[in-house]
Amino acid sequence: MLKSPYIQANKEKIDWEFWDIHVGEADILHRQLVKQAINEIVEADPSTVQELAEGYQNAKHLWETFWGNMYSAARTPELVGVV
Repeated sequence: MLKSPYIQANKEKIDWEFWDIHVGEADILHRQLVKQAINEIVEADPSTVQELAEGYQNAKHLWETFWGNMYSAARTPELVGVV
């Protein structure tokens, strides 16, 4: 990502806080805490596995839909630069 010509040309204008959070220590800790919480839920009640899997699939679908819409909007000339 950092090698992208756009990133290189605009790196001084980019608010890096998002990336610091989502690819740094905070994100790693969040991932570890979520895994631990899921393990605790499943250990306490193994019948929750199906519900957890469905929730994960739903969240993944929403995430992919959101980013798909964002990428589509970014490629739509009349929406480029609209904030």
